[in-house]
Amino acid sequence: MNSIQNIIKPHVKAALYADDLALICSEDSCGTAQVRLQECLTLLEQWTEDWAMSVNAAKTTYSIFSLSTKIPNLRLKINNTLLERENHPKYLGVTFDPRLTWCKQTENVQKDGIRRTSLLKKLAGTSWGADMKVLKKTYVGYVRPVIEYGMASWGTAAKTNFQKIERVQNQSLRILTGGMKSTPMNYMEAVACLEPLEDRKMRKTLTQYTKFQHLTSHPMHKLTASKTKKRLKRTNFTASALQIHKRLALPDLKPDAPLQTSTDWPPWSQQSHPEIAKDIGGISTKRSMLKEKYPSDHWIRAFRWISLRSNTRWKREYKVPRTQRPNPSHHGTQLYSEQSCPAMDSWIFGNDIADELAEEGGLMKQIQYSSSYKEAKTLINSAINYRWNEGHPQYKPGIQYISFQGPIRWQSLG
Repeated sequence: MNSIQNIIKPHVKAALYADDLALICSEDSCGTAQVRLQECLTLLEQWTEDWAMSVNAAKTTYSIFSLSTKIPNLRLKINNTLLERENHPKYLGVTFDPRLTWCKQTENVQKDGIRRTSLLKKLAGTSWGADMKVLKKTYVGYVRPVIEYGMASWGTAAKTNFQKIERVQNQSLRILTGGMKSTPMNYMEAVACLEPLEDRKMRKTLTQYTKFQHLTSHPMHKLTASKTKKRLKRTNFTASALQIHKRLALPDLKPDAPLQTSTDWPPWSQQSHPEIAKDIGGISTKRSMLKEKYPSDHWIRAFRWISLRSNTRWKREYKVPRTQRPNPSHHGTQLYSEQSCPAMDSWIFGNDIADELAEEGGLMKQIQYSSSYKEAKTLINSAINYRWNEGHPQYKPGIQYISFQGPIRWQSLG
């Protein structure tokens, strides 16, 4: 099946997943796109004949994506069968629409989410039923995967369309926590320890954008490196990812090495049976290992000092004996370092000058460091987690707020 891409013309792109093939052509004129697509369909017919295969013409359709209101119908044929036009095609579980507003996709996701949320209602009750731990696992494993599937692709939907999906999680949160409609959503999210869908969308979009940056062979790699043109109020995936990147104040990191999508060795040439070591040598105690690999003359001695304000004098106090304090004039083989207390207190002399210098340095051109895909994902997750903690100050890990015994399950968070 992979040899199909060898017969595709340069102006047409092919997306192949298992036995599903999508031919994509982007042109200013529908007539030009029709000629190039028909040429590829003719080559596809010849390829199927050579491999003794056939294309299901009844399931083969075409779609046109454009902002224009006057779109003509195309005449595309395969196996002497005229293809029908479909305004809302479904490819790999995601429903498209002619203007790419994702309205139909959000409607389908909302229906599926509401249908699956009904199971939570049957499991929960005011004085009986499953507890919040079981209900949360049911929601995370049964309901949320449906409403999050493909969110990185249709995450550019309008806010009004995305709110339809958020209502599904809000309804599930009320079932999990037993809260009423007047209960603030951030309180229920803190009780159930669930992220808002907006934060999860930001995480998925930035992670996918970072993956495209590290995949040099992916078609989206060039789009992530080029500048995006924003028309009217519409946005695209790259512009949305850059906006989220700026919103979270993440550093500009360049990919240091591309991701490897496949190995150079075929599976049959790899070693099938790993070697099993019967004797494990080199096992010793921690103290003997430190003495053997890290001699004491290579150690670094760290001294901690605390600045104390006493009248008008400044004192430096070491937490080590006087005989072990470093001599500033001594230049031996040993390396000494001091760990100072943070200069955040307003009474520390010179703090104003440091703030001015830091502000001037922030306006200067910064050095762009490179990072791996794993390091970039760690920065994204840390920024999203910090955003969640800032928006949910009432969350306290390890504390159970909900009691399911009795007719009232909601308790005060104060």
